[in-house]
Amino acid sequence: MIPVYDLVNAGPKHRFATASNIVSNCVLGAGYGCGGEKFRSVAKTMARLDLTTEAAVKAVQDYRTNNPKVVALWRKHQDALAYSARRRDATHEVELKSGRVLTYWEPRLEAGGEIGVAQTRGCNRTRVYGGKLTENEIQATARDLLVHAWVKCAEAGYLPVLNVHDELVFDVPKADAERAMADITRIMTTPPDWAAGLPLGIDIGTHDYYTK
Repeated sequence: MIPVYDLVNAGPKHRFATASNIVSNCVLGAGYGCGGEKFRSVAKTMARLDLTTEAAVKAVQDYRTNNPKVVALWRKHQDALAYSARRRDATHEVELKSGRVLTYWEPRLEAGGEIGVAQTRGCNRTRVYGGKLTENEIQATARDLLVHAWVKCAEAGYLPVLNVHDELVFDVPKADAERAMADITRIMTTPPDWAAGLPLGIDIGTHDYYTK
């Protein structure tokens, strides 16, 4: 059996333990609505883990059983998206907790019951579904949290000199490093008002040169 856990039970850096391997961020698959075969691909690509079809299907079923609120969010997005497509709305909009809005242009029902949108106005159309909209919502929210932390750090006198994906890099005098780490940790683990109660954690360290 390949156990799959939610983020609350995740290990260091949100890696998910399996019987014999570590599947890094398997929530990118099971958490966003993929089926058994797709999860096999995710496990293979991200962790070089060869799952049987039976084991992959079981992992997906376990994840969905243990995370009903996640599944409910997929369905909420899917229902709203389908409603927009049936009405042939000009846009389908998803408002984030931060107040920012994700816009999908011209949602339309397509062959096989799928729904297509233009994620950028006037550009190529792509298939979307409840799980994909959930992924986009989560990634966009993570972006908004990072931007909030960036601004708050700058206001406290710690202006990032580099941003790499979800990482902020600061240049401070070595003598001030310990104080800076404490300040930055406090700032980055304090959520904005729109995310009150959200548990936040960071990995932080000091180096004489840039390193991952």
